[in-house]
Amino acid sequence: MDNFDLFEHIDFLDEQACAISIAEPSLAQPQATIYRGDKWDQLRETLLNNEELMAAISDTTGQPLSSMITEAVLAIRATLLDGFTISLALSGGKDSTGTLHLLLFAMIGLVREGRGNEISAYHWISHTDTQVENPEVRNLADRQLAAIQELIDKERLPLAIVVGKPSLASSWTGRVLTGRGLPTYVTSSSPQCSIDLKVTTGNRVKAQMIKRMPKDMREKVCLVLGSRDAEGATRAGNIAKRGGHATAPVKTSAGWELYPIRHWSQGDVWELLMSCGNDASAHLPLPSYQANNRELAELYRDATGECIWSASERKVSDACGARTGCWTCLRGGTDKSMENMLYHEVNGVKTLVDRYAYMVNLNNIQRLLGVKQWSWEDRHPVGRTIYAGGFIKVQPDVFSPSFLARLLRLCCSADYVEQQRAEELEMKLLLGEIEDNDYNQRMSKPQFRIVSPEQLLHVSWLWDFHCFHSTPFQAIEIYRSVWEDGNIELLTEVELTTAVPATKIPQEFWLKIPNLKWGSDELTDGLSDPMLSATYFDGQDDRRAATKVRTHDGNRTIGPVETAKQLTIDGDVASWIIWEEYDRMRESAQAGEMTNTAAVLYLLRFGVVQITPSKVADMHMMAQRGQRMRQMGLSGDQSLMGIYCRSDLEILSTPEYRQIVQAEYRRHEIKHLARARQMRRLCWISFTLDYHRQNNTAFWADVEHVLFAEQEVEAQEQAKRIGFDLECRISSVIAVRVARLTNGGINAASLQLEKRWKRQIAASLSQLRGKVGSLVRKHLDTELVRLQRQLETGEGVSPSSVFSDVAYPNVTYLSFVRMVKTGRRLVMAQLPDVVVKLPNRPLKRYVEGDQLLLAM
Repeated sequence: MDNFDLFEHIDFLDEQACAISIAEPSLAQPQATIYRGDKWDQLRETLLNNEELMAAISDTTGQPLSSMITEAVLAIRATLLDGFTISLALSGGKDSTGTLHLLLFAMIGLVREGRGNEISAYHWISHTDTQVENPEVRNLADRQLAAIQELIDKERLPLAIVVGKPSLASSWTGRVLTGRGLPTYVTSSSPQCSIDLKVTTGNRVKAQMIKRMPKDMREKVCLVLGSRDAEGATRAGNIAKRGGHATAPVKTSAGWELYPIRHWSQGDVWELLMSCGNDASAHLPLPSYQANNRELAELYRDATGECIWSASERKVSDACGARTGCWTCLRGGTDKSMENMLYHEVNGVKTLVDRYAYMVNLNNIQRLLGVKQWSWEDRHPVGRTIYAGGFIKVQPDVFSPSFLARLLRLCCSADYVEQQRAEELEMKLLLGEIEDNDYNQRMSKPQFRIVSPEQLLHVSWLWDFHCFHSTPFQAIEIYRSVWEDGNIELLTEVELTTAVPATKIPQEFWLKIPNLKWGSDELTDGLSDPMLSATYFDGQDDRRAATKVRTHDGNRTIGPVETAKQLTIDGDVASWIIWEEYDRMRESAQAGEMTNTAAVLYLLRFGVVQITPSKVADMHMMAQRGQRMRQMGLSGDQSLMGIYCRSDLEILSTPEYRQIVQAEYRRHEIKHLARARQMRRLCWISFTLDYHRQNNTAFWADVEHVLFAEQEVEAQEQAKRIGFDLECRISSVIAVRVARLTNGGINAASLQLEKRWKRQIAASLSQLRGKVGSLVRKHLDTELVRLQRQLETGEGVSPSSVFSDVAYPNVTYLSFVRMVKTGRRLVMAQLPDVVVKLPNRPLKRYVEGDQLLLAM
């Protein structure tokens, strides 16, 4: 049963990572007392008078269970009345479920007492769906959340249920199947899976819930935890380190925390749970949101194989402390809880349990990942990081493309077999061949789905980014072959029995990357879209057609990219591409007419894949890396020996590489030392000059004199360069005008050239300011005076010059003299204190660019 069928989606919870059902807060008038005469109203009397609860003495505290429950409920009540907003992390296990009951005891008591308006309206229960939980745990958690929501609605509690899911990139498929990382093994230095699937998701949920609260309430959020000292020395040490307390909230670096069952034993928790239920049984004196907690106890019993409890005594053995969690978990080696559920041992022979047999393929995949931990031939040896000197490390790292392809087929095969099993059971239900009960109704639907359409498209997209295979869309091809053709692969016990022995990882060596970088300057480099460049020449600034990114090589323009708050793939569009659009691309993809990068660009251009704006440059670099690997023949399946024996690659051993790195380091060290010495010298010069400037010494007067002289020389040189350029352009305009008039015709090309020169001159003149501008204008005025004198007297005009035809005594010279005079006035008009009177035009300061050189 999909938990998203139970709760309403809320848009403000970002990245589609959470589903939530929240009643609008109501802090209005004081509420009336509510009395229904049920177990919730009789809770206080039950705790005071119930003999069984008083007779259950804790092994850790020596107190009766009734006193321990009372103490915990009073602590939570005090926290609520003190204005705290409570956040409870519900995993569905015994400890968090027991803590939830204590929270409900306190909250429903306050609401029924008419004090609901005295507490915060923003409490929430946080639950994380990792999407790879044991299906039985997932089903139980979904039904548990549904029952809690029903109680919340009935009692109108100021309590919300938030179900968070990891992002697509953080999911198990997004990390392992894509080749982005390895599973978390026993030997892993950190529990990366817990961080990605639970911690990050929980923090995101908390941030969003706090964001919707009033600002004055955000500092008083208390996390209620079900952690206990009796769980182990490590857990007890962590609680003590954080200063955790059982009766009052404690401020930690992460916020306020309360541990109401810190001192409880495992038996105390089970005693509480087996005493709770909403039916009228005498053995269930305490209220609950569900009939009883028997299914939870049965799940723990089946997961350990030793958990025994009696409905009359409600006693549970210590073996019920086993944990059940993700079916992919390798943190503890084998998944003992899953295997205990799957198999019962009779006379030394393991027998598959029919009730849980549908999970056997999940367990086999987990076991395969475990036995292949030390299989170096199933790892991809080519590194993805460029180190000093432009080298990458060659050493077994993530899973190889061929192993990932097989792993994807195994996951899709498990999904396919589960779908077939559910359909067969559903048919038997319809035909009346089996009993129509709740269990069979549930099992007539698939109980898990490892690879959804959006997850598959994500896998395919990243495979093509890395150029894992010779043709694109290989992930879709595998998916289609399983679901369309029934080409499934299931693991056998023989392959899973013998694990690859643990060996030391092979020695690394180093491979030189050309140009010391992944990318190149080609039009097809990275995510650059050659189709866009060929069809939309000026589309660089059009966001619909192009995206600008900042790379190590400067700003680049790539193809269009749809952005979102996080990596997102539309499930409906993904299904359409897999089952409809791929049919039209399959032939060209399999024939090699479409490259891997073209497939990546297709999905980006289509908009089905949306990425965060901050990751666009990283994606561009990833595409460059995949292309470089393909060019160097390092994509696809590679072996250490195969790479080492290639003569076309520059390969170094670790000692040789260290020598290069040391030499590079010394070179940079010398360079940095030289810069440091130069900076120190400049600092002393600056301090010295500042001292003389502040004290106005004779030395500073000499420095000022030199600086002014240098500025004057620099201004003169700059004015000369600018003036010479403008003089050439003005002379060109005059020469073109003279040539056109003396030849008696108008040439379109000369007109166009003249207009362009005029625009350039006008733009240059309009930007002249300050001393340089004055010098340039004086220079231009001098040259124009010289030209005017030449036109008036004819002296200095070369016979080959265009001005020889109009020089004195030519009758047309007056118009050109007038033109030059007007040009002089226009040049000087850019000075702030000069007003130019143009013929038949009003006076105007700062002549505009279109009026400059009006006479020309």
